[in-house]
Amino acid sequence: MNSTRKYQFVIFILILISVLFIYITSPKLKTKLSKYYASLPSFARPQSNECNMETCFNSKRCNISNFKAFVYPSAVWNRTKDNSILGKTYLTKNPEDACMYIFFWKPGSKLTDLQFWQENGSNHIIINLDINRKGPLPPGHALVAQPRFQYFTFRVGFDFILPFYNNNNSKDTWEILLPLFPLRRKYWISYLSGSQPKLDIFRKYQPLSTSLFEYLKRHNSSLLPITVSSECSPSDIWSCPKKKRLQILTNSTFTIIVMPRQLFKENDWNVFQIHLVEILQSGSVPVLIGDKNYLPLQDYINWKRVLVTFHWNMLTKFLPFLSSLVDMDILQFKQYGRHVMEVIFSSKKSLLAVILESMHQRQRVPAPCFDPYHPKILFTYQPKSNGNQSYDQPGHFREGKHSLLDLRMPPEALSFINVERKPGKSWPPEKFTVVILTYRRQYILYKILNALHNLPFLDRVVIVWNDLFTPVNKTIIPELHVPVYVVACGKNSLNNRFLPFDIIRTDAIFSLDDDFTLPQKNILLAFRIWRENRDRLVGFPGRYHSWSQSEKKFLYKGDYQVDGISLVLTGACFFHKHYSYLYTYMMHRAIYNYAEKNFNCEDIGMNFLVAHVIRKPPLKVTKKRGFPCKYCGRKSISTSEGHKFKRKYCLNFFTKVYGYTPLIFTQFTIDN
Repeated sequence: MNSTRKYQFVIFILILISVLFIYITSPKLKTKLSKYYASLPSFARPQSNECNMETCFNSKRCNISNFKAFVYPSAVWNRTKDNSILGKTYLTKNPEDACMYIFFWKPGSKLTDLQFWQENGSNHIIINLDINRKGPLPPGHALVAQPRFQYFTFRVGFDFILPFYNNNNSKDTWEILLPLFPLRRKYWISYLSGSQPKLDIFRKYQPLSTSLFEYLKRHNSSLLPITVSSECSPSDIWSCPKKKRLQILTNSTFTIIVMPRQLFKENDWNVFQIHLVEILQSGSVPVLIGDKNYLPLQDYINWKRVLVTFHWNMLTKFLPFLSSLVDMDILQFKQYGRHVMEVIFSSKKSLLAVILESMHQRQRVPAPCFDPYHPKILFTYQPKSNGNQSYDQPGHFREGKHSLLDLRMPPEALSFINVERKPGKSWPPEKFTVVILTYRRQYILYKILNALHNLPFLDRVVIVWNDLFTPVNKTIIPELHVPVYVVACGKNSLNNRFLPFDIIRTDAIFSLDDDFTLPQKNILLAFRIWRENRDRLVGFPGRYHSWSQSEKKFLYKGDYQVDGISLVLTGACFFHKHYSYLYTYMMHRAIYNYAEKNFNCEDIGMNFLVAHVIRKPPLKVTKKRGFPCKYCGRKSISTSEGHKFKRKYCLNFFTKVYGYTPLIFTQFTIDN
């Protein structure tokens, strides 16, 4: 009898296990579990880890020499403006040479129909820019980049969260963004409470029995004004009048934004994405509150430099923390936030470049370098062997291998020789290149070149021939002790003087106008100073800017009534070759195009660029104020009143593009 009962009990257990197994594996239960997980906070939900860079990306197809991507032809990509620079560095038109394949997804697209999809879409990146449309599911081994994902489909460290992208804006990003100043605005903190999900979780973490709305209201004061708007519905930001919404944001130093509790939930996530972009666009500093942060392109963007983050259990601390931030802290948040909007969130081209750069970083492949400019060489002169031959021997100059921030060599590493042969003992010996921009001044050019004969440490001379209709008269090129190259760039542009020519072998470039002459001792003095300040502009003619209270604009000054400068003109100026790449490839296109169209202000553009990058003033060499051209028969154009008016316009236009004036004033000049 006992054995029969044991047998029945075993049968019962087996039947129970079978029923449980069938129930657990049923689709109905999976649906219930999905709904349950979706209701949990983001930190409590399981994440999809089916794919990562090791299991789903075929790195064997990629190496340093061919780490480029092929973009499938599509209407979305073909409409992208100015993709030439991106194409040279990251893309290839030959799919056989590609390491990755880019496809801009649209509804109805079949991934399996893509030419190089093969079985699982390995090494494909599917991009969906529409925040209102869910992308392809399942994507196989392909990476997905889009603003919003379905539940459990986002693969951390593999997929990319894209920002909200407004494709309907016809203006450039810099035209939309507000100036960085004033740093402290009318409201210290603003909070559009209705534009965020309901904050029931606040009560769980906050010991005060109050909502965030009431908490902020209670801490409002005349010294630290806080504004809270509840005009928006809980999950629809568009129900709040846009004019009212932007008016609050543009008057707020900080703006609170709450990370949705349910990650990628359609309404809440869309509101969060749109609100984040609007805060950055308005020049306010986001204050993010949440338990777990998933932010756009977080593999690439250092969000700690853009926003202030607080966990829910630190809510009682965030107001004292914000009040402790000084002006420089706020400025750095706003500057980097503006950088993210301008450089990363501005276009499809920028987003694609960031995705590809992130792939380089994930595979630990160095980012590609910009190509040097290859001009058409109209004429070249090579010197005969002479007493200066020793300067051209290996080891006596560096061929552009220094960076801006190279550390100085200790004295043990240097073999000292005559100071006149090696200016600046703490640096390895090197030379400089003279770049002369010329246009129909052949006689004066001959005089200037003659003045460079036997100039020590000169590596070569590059003459940028901007006159496209007059051939080079070889008789105006004197025989120097170094090679002379006369090059044409295809168009008459003042920007040509800053092109990163491939024939320049040195870090140091001495930019020289075709009507500017200097004693060789002054050029050598400037070279010595530059070698110890390699990141600075080091030049001779100085100018400064000043604020006009009556006009509410900056003025361009060259009258020397003030003992100091904020600009040095590039008509006689040393700068690092690194800046020629930044000016040509990375500087605001609005400034580059203005200088090209108006034949003016390229030197102000270079001063803005360098000051923006290093936050240091230029260095003026010698106390001499004016540098008249002794070979020029007519009056200099810089003395005319119309010239100053044009330069004033440049100062204020460039300030609008940058969002602030990066120029820094200095009273420091160097004579020896």
